[in-house]
Amino acid sequence: MDIRFVLYGLFGWCAETVWTAAYDFFSKSQRAPGVVAGRIPLVGAERWRLSGRTYLWMFLVYGIGGLLFERMQSSMSQFAWSAPGSWAGAWIVRGLMWTMAIYALEGAAGIALRKITGSCPWDYSYAKWHVAGVIRLDYIPVWFFLAILFERFHALFVAIEPAIRTWP
Repeated sequence: MDIRFVLYGLFGWCAETVWTAAYDFFSKSQRAPGVVAGRIPLVGAERWRLSGRTYLWMFLVYGIGGLLFERMQSSMSQFAWSAPGSWAGAWIVRGLMWTMAIYALEGAAGIALRKITGSCPWDYSYAKWHVAGVIRLDYIPVWFFLAILFERFHALFVAIEPAIRTWP
């Protein structure tokens, strides 16, 4: 199995767990158990539990997505404006391209999971700016930031891969 597939899957799981815990804390609500769409209020000590969550399916989505984005980054790097090491260059263009790619992956994964399992693990139908319940347009800043961060994690994962492969 590709080591970076595992690293992307684990990174995605961890990031999603932290995101959902922080989101619930600051929004003072959580996804309602057993309810397809909607959120219920969190009060008092419930908020301080910082209970994050993810789905087993997401390991595959993050792992495959990371490998696909590596190929995209490889293709983008042939253009001088998109060099991953260039923070001063057109990072806005790169961030927007990454954001569109993330939305494409999120939408495709959400629709595929809905067909395979009968529901999408995340349901944004309650949100004002959702697309088909599987994409939230108000998350553009979040995905933009994570997309630029992805370039750094990709470089880190490539650098540590040899050490992981030789680890007993």
